[in-house]
Amino acid sequence: ASSEPGNFSRAMLAVSCKLRALLLPSSSVVFFWAAAHAAGNSAAALTGLVLGVATACAIGWFIYRSSRRVSLQRLFSVTGIMLIFVAAGVLSYAIAEWQEVALLPGADAVVLDVSRWLPEGSVLGVLASGLFNLHAKTTAFQVVAYVAYLAVVLPAFLRTHSPAAAPSQPQHVSA
Repeated sequence: ASSEPGNFSRAMLAVSCKLRALLLPSSSVVFFWAAAHAAGNSAAALTGLVLGVATACAIGWFIYRSSRRVSLQRLFSVTGIMLIFVAAGVLSYAIAEWQEVALLPGADAVVLDVSRWLPEGSVLGVLASGLFNLHAKTTAFQVVAYVAYLAVVLPAFLRTHSPAAAPSQPQHVSA
């Protein structure tokens, strides 16, 4: 029974995980060493390292403790919904770029201007742009594409991830 292909795959996965667990810290040490020497302030770099490792350990412990109670189906459903909004933002951003180089019309048809609250280059503006692809000036074409994408993709995703669509018994996949 130990010579089955499934057992070999599991063993190789375990070996791969152990090697990765050994290699990642060593590359982090080399990176930290180079950054500390480039900064010139070894005490500040060491303090940052210790605080960073302590924070990472605390976050890892918190994720471990809270993940034991999390439903994976719910987690991936929520993550999927968030990714759909990100994808709609990427589409909106692509349209803005195409409008900027005059490949699409409507660059002057701005319908949403939040530059007063989200100045370009400000911390809040950069966060809104980086996380949600929300820019200070949004054109009508961008809004229509964003809403249309959500109107088509979100219901399709929710239909396939509703409790009624979930199988009543676990599905087993043979190797």
